Formats: sequence, C-alpha cells, structure tokens
Amino acid sequence: MRLILTCLLLFVKGLTFSQLSEDFSDGDFSNNPAWQGMTQNFEIDLSNTLHLLAPSISDTSYLSTSSVLLNDVSWEFKVDLDFGTSSSNLARVYLVADQSNLKQTLNGYFIQIGGSDDEVSLFRQDGQVVQKIIDGSDGFVGSNPVSVKVNVTRTFGGDWEVLADNTGGTNYTSQGSINDNTYSTTNYFGVFCKYTATRSDKFYFDDFLIETIGGIDTIAPQITSIDVIDDHTLYLWFTEGLDTSSAEVESNYNADQGLGEPSNAELIAGSPNGIKLSYASNFQNQVDYQLSVQNIEDDSGNIMLPTTIHFIYNQPFIAAYRDIRISEIMADPTPIVNLPDGEYIELYNQTETIINLNGWSLSDESSTVTLPEVLIPPNTYFLLAQTGVGSQYGLFNVLEINLPQFNNGGDAAVIKDGTGELIDSIYYSSDWYKDPLKSDGGWSLELKNLNSDCNGISNWTASINTNGGTPGFENSVEDQNEDLIEPKVINTFLDSDSIVHVLFDEGISNGDIQVSPNVSFDYAITNENELVITFSGLSGGIFYDLEISGYEDCSGNVIEPFKFTFGMPEIPEQGDIIINELLFNPVSNGSDYVELVNVSNKILALSDFSLANIEDGVIDNIKPLSEKQVLFFPNQYLVFTKDSSDVITNFPQYKVGQFIQTDLPSYNNDSGTVILQGPDELILDQFSYIEDFHFKLIDDLNGKALERLSFTEPTNLVDNWHTASEQIGWGTPGYQNSQISQPFINGEIVLSQAIFSPNNDGYQDVLEINYTLEGPDNVMDIVIYNSNGIPIRELKDNFYPGINGIITWDGIDDQGTKANIGTYIIAITIFDLEGHIQEHKLVGVLAGQL
Repeated sequence: MRLILTCLLLFVKGLTFSQLSEDFSDGDFSNNPAWQGMTQNFEIDLSNTLHLLAPSISDTSYLSTSSVLLNDVSWEFKVDLDFGTSSSNLARVYLVADQSNLKQTLNGYFIQIGGSDDEVSLFRQDGQVVQKIIDGSDGFVGSNPVSVKVNVTRTFGGDWEVLADNTGGTNYTSQGSINDNTYSTTNYFGVFCKYTATRSDKFYFDDFLIETIGGIDTIAPQITSIDVIDDHTLYLWFTEGLDTSSAEVESNYNADQGLGEPSNAELIAGSPNGIKLSYASNFQNQVDYQLSVQNIEDDSGNIMLPTTIHFIYNQPFIAAYRDIRISEIMADPTPIVNLPDGEYIELYNQTETIINLNGWSLSDESSTVTLPEVLIPPNTYFLLAQTGVGSQYGLFNVLEINLPQFNNGGDAAVIKDGTGELIDSIYYSSDWYKDPLKSDGGWSLELKNLNSDCNGISNWTASINTNGGTPGFENSVEDQNEDLIEPKVINTFLDSDSIVHVLFDEGISNGDIQVSPNVSFDYAITNENELVITFSGLSGGIFYDLEISGYEDCSGNVIEPFKFTFGMPEIPEQGDIIINELLFNPVSNGSDYVELVNVSNKILALSDFSLANIEDGVIDNIKPLSEKQVLFFPNQYLVFTKDSSDVITNFPQYKVGQFIQTDLPSYNNDSGTVILQGPDELILDQFSYIEDFHFKLIDDLNGKALERLSFTEPTNLVDNWHTASEQIGWGTPGYQNSQISQPFINGEIVLSQAIFSPNNDGYQDVLEINYTLEGPDNVMDIVIYNSNGIPIRELKDNFYPGINGIITWDGIDDQGTKANIGTYIIAITIFDLEGHIQEHKLVGVLAGQL
C-alpha cells in the first residue's frame, strides 16, 4: 500500500475519452478535446496544424490531453520538423503518461523523433529515468526537413510494435517490437518539443488517432490499483473509462472488517476511469482490508468480473530530521563554467516514501521562502532552481522558485517542515570549496557522504564535474571515507556587550570553556555549529581571555584549543582608528580596499563605524563596516573590501583573518576622499588623495596601494603616503606597511652570505642581497658580471625596491643556463628623484661539488 494523502493528488487525472481523433480542423485545441500545458507556446496555423510558436530561446514546451486507452490500442500521428534533428532539437509524442505535466517526473512511454541517431524509437520513462526499449533505424529521419507518420500498437499482454513512414504517408516499415508491460494504465497523451532558439517555431503535429485495435471495444474494465487518500477515502482506478450509472452505485463495493458499503461512490472529477469511495467510519491503522467490486461496466457495456483487492491504511508520514538532505548548493554561479547562470539548491530524499514539501520553508541568514506542493520520490535528487532558469537544466526533477539570495562568501541554508521542525541545515563558507579558483564562482558545493551525520567542511567540497556541478544527479564527489578533520573556528563576534558568538565550520558537541579573569556565564549550541556564550558582570576596560577546548564534531574529531580575547567595547574618539592603506585604482574588474588600524589601547566595535566619501562637497554614500558587533583590538589591522578573494589573489602579502567583506563607497581612480565615521557621525579620520601621491617613476598605477608612513604624522600630509613596495607585491592588506617610516643614518647593501651553491639541496641555494635604503623614492639596477668583466645577468632594471628588502640570484644567466663555478661581481646602481646616484659593488662566489 502506498501512502498518498496530498501526494497523489498532484497526479491529477484529466478528462478522458474512449477514443481520440484530432486533426485540428476546427482551428482550436482548447475544446473537443481540451489540451493543457504550455498553451501560450502553440497555435493552430492556417493549414489546421498544431504549430509550436515559442519564444526564441533554448527551452522545452509541451501540450497534453486526457487519454486512458492502453490495452489492445493503436496510436497514429504525423510530425513535420522544418530542420534536421539533433540531440538538442527533437520531438516526443507521449503515448502514455500518468500526469499532465510532461516536463516533470512521470511514468509512461513516448515516441522520440530525432536525436543524435536521427531515428524513430520507443522509450519508457520511469520517474526521471528514460530508457530506450525499441531502437529504431539510425538515420531514418536524417533528412532536412523531416516529415514522418508513425503508427504504434500495443496488445493487452504488453506487445509493442512501432511502424513509421519517413515520407509522411502510410507506407509503413517496422522500426522494431518488444514486450513491456511495466505500465498498464494511462491518463494522458501529449507532445513535447526540445529546441534551440532558432528552432522554436519549426515543429508541426497533425492527424492524431487513438483507437482500440479492430475499432470495437469488447474488453471489460479491470481494476489496476487502489490508493488510500486518507483515513476514510479510497481512489479506485480502472483500465478504461466507466459507465456512470454502474460506477456510482454504492452497493457494487463492499469491504470487510465491518466497513461494508461506502457512504458515497462517485467518478473522480475529470477522470472517468477513477472512482472515489468515501466511508462514514475511519480506517484502522495497519489493518488489512479486502474490498469486493462487482457489476461495473465500461462505456461499451462490457461488465467486469467480480474482483477483490486489498488495501492498508498507514498513518500519514511525518518527515524526520534529515529525511531530506541538502546535497548541493550553487551560491555563486558567475562566472559560469557550463551551467545556467542561476543559483540553485539540491535536495535528496533518503527515505523509501514520497515526501511532499508543501508548506515547508527554505531560509538563508536574512530571508525565508515557503515551498509549494511538490513531491520528491524516494531515494531521489530534486532541484530547487531560481525562477526563470529552471527549464535550462533540461531536468524533470526541478522546481523554479524565488530562492533566498545566498551570499557568495558564506551563508546559511536551512530547510524546515510545515510545523517549523528543522529537517536539514548547512552553514557554508568560501573555505568549503578548498580551491580559491572555484570559490570565485561557477562551481557548486557538493555533499560528499549522504550517509554521514556530518554537515560541515569535512563533508562538503567543490564539485569536480567539468560542468561546475551535478544539479539533479548524484554528486561528483561522492565519498564514503571517514572524516578525520577536526572542527575549526571560522568567526567570532559579539551580539551585545555580554554575548559572544563562536562559529565553527561544522556541527559540534559540548566541550570546555575557560574565562580569565573569572566571570559567570551560560552557554548553548545553536544551529549545530554556533556556540553562544552569555556573560554576567563584565567590566569595561578589562580584556578577557576565553579558551575553548574539547569540542568534537560528529565523527569524534576534537578541536584544537582556541583562544579568543574580548571585552566590553568602549566609545571611540578621534585618533583611535586611522586610515592606514588604500587601494583606489585596482586592476581591471578588481576591488578597492581600505585598511584601518586601531592605534588606541581600547577594544572597539565595528558596528559603531562606517566609511563614506564626498559627493558635491558633502559627506555621502555612507556604508556601515559591519552589522555585527565584531571587535577591533589595539594594534589590529583590518581590511574592508567588497571582494576579499580578489584582494587575496592580487596581493600575495596578506594576513588571513583580517578581512571584512562589505560594500564600500566608490573611490575614484584620479582623486577622492575617504571618510571614517564613528557614533553620531563623528569623523574619526579623513584622507583626501590624488593619484599623484604615488611614486613618480611608476608608469602603471593599477593594482598598487598607497601606504601610510607614520601613525603619528597627520593623515593628509602628502609626505606621509607612498606607494607600497614592489618587493612585497604592491600592497600589504592586513599587515604592517612595507613603507613604514623608520630613522636611518646611512643606507646599507650587503650579502647575507658571499658563497652560494645553486644545487637545490636546500642549503645556500641562492645569493641574497639585503638592502636598507635612506628613503623610499629610489630606483635600482642590478647587473651580474663574471670575473672577466662580462655582464651575464641583468637581475633588476628600473626596479622600485622600497626602503628595505632582499633580492636573490639563483645562479642562472640571461641565456637561461646555470653560470659556471667562480667569482662574480654584483654591480648595484641606485637613483633617487633628485638625481643622486649611488653605486655598490659586491663580490659573490658560485660554488659547486668537485
């Protein structure tokens, strides 16, 4: 017995005739019979032919009409295609379908005209799985255009034969035969078109005829199945349409176990082969009932033999935690790899029961959507796709909805049932991709092990499918290996002056919490991976050390002890936070960044601050630095940017954990003003820049940051800013600046060791040139000469070195070959803006094994 409830109601039976004959001569497909589906994409043309007239996009379209004939029946129809067929442009005629929507999961049979083998073949569809059961002759419809007429027969015992004429007439040749009795009832007949944008108006259908073989129905109706709708209602299905006068007689139905006759018997609306039986008494749970049926006639007067059928009522199925799992998510679809440009989330039904998502909710951290009635079959993947994109996946198991806008860098995805009970949740971050290129967009995150209780970074990773993901299908990273990776803390923040949130990359269990100085607290684990600690009696101006240890993930991996300093945020004053580094002219399509440093001895809260610019002489475009009360500690550097992954990619000298991804005001490439505001719009710091602040000898300013030289000098002092050193990659986001001002008495250039041996043994493999210069405005040339005074390597030419650093020579000459063993002169010339020239000559020895 199958639990149906509202589930089976989705598969609505349409209006049925014992025979269908349709040549569209009335110029209409809305009556006699009525066709349903994507009616806006079809017309009856001047030739009285059903014509696809869809928008010029790659898509699929369908129409269907009610039909229940399946036993000892023949189907005949004509299809004209004004193109040569391919795997992207083909037609299907559904002979048998258990539901009207031919784009969704269904059971039935269809004829396919075209495809990669240009053939007329019979397919069986089992839910979302399509299997060819009669393989027609390759190339049979290989012409351009195509005109084919098809005749299909099926006997009561399930013997199929496909005939076709590729001239559009009735000079049929057999395309094959087979016995297949998988499905013995049907509800719908229809057409299905798959096309690219240039073929969206080139499908034509005509001369549909469905009739019993021989033309006279002599076969009595038979019961095919019984569905238990609820605790007092049955749906009884027959092989064909029934005579109302016999079908709606209550005394023709009698059940044992004291049920007796139904209180009411009526044809199911729109389904002449279905009977609804209603009982005054409720069915008992898990009781095997026997229903006896007799005296039921079909439309031709054939009377069925007395028949008995069993049914059992099971109480409604209530989904439990993780009966449905979130198995894949595409949070950042651009730049696209080979999938449609849209977010999606994939669900997997782990049970042996159809689950209806009607009234369930899907949420991220900021929004919630309610799901409509949709069925997920047992052990099946199902795709929730963004509205307007779902049809582009070419799937039956897909539903278009207005998804929550999942954040690229990290967010929650939470699914709950209609009562608000949690079914599954994930809290992903960009670290889950484990690949900086894939985290940049176009790749989905996939669950590795459906059978594991783990739902953190250890059980998720970026897809390895070349399309960028596997929406609607088994994940490409399916892995049954044991999780051996311990949980990690990925974020900490204050919710108020006394509540600390510690966010882990996966679910955790209870562990140990220590606080110094000692203070009272309570704690709880929420959303599986978030530790919320509530303190009592915190004092201002005190730094508290919090240590977390002993927490385990679902596989028993224990976290490394984690230490975190916090305190009650204090009120900021001017000079507490300063602007320290600025990238206002990034590389093409790159992101600006602003680096701030806390030069006070206070703990401050980012939620108190915002960045702005100046438009038309007034402060404008104010952007809060954080919605959460993230702490900003003394001597800490923080980098604010719209795309932290872009900054990390372009600047190798960055510090992990110091990035805050947020919207910034626009800062123009030629000039602008950075405004840092505190509470009550207090201006804490202000920097008005122009691109001329960069080092004068640099031609290309793109991707080069301006660094502050001194914390104590005024922010808007021109001499207090300089281009970041080329040696460290033109920027130091999150680190102490490369051009920080220090007192120098004399410049110095030395070799760390005079002898080196470039043999890749890890010991003195390179010659290191260490330099400390008197100021930042210098250009350096370095040329290596052999002992005969011949230049063999131009090591640096017009190099912008910054104040200090290390330059190495690996012993390779300008020809790309290793230099000979011997003594070499390192000639170094330094120029400054005033025209001063310094020359240095150092001696190094290239050694080797004898």
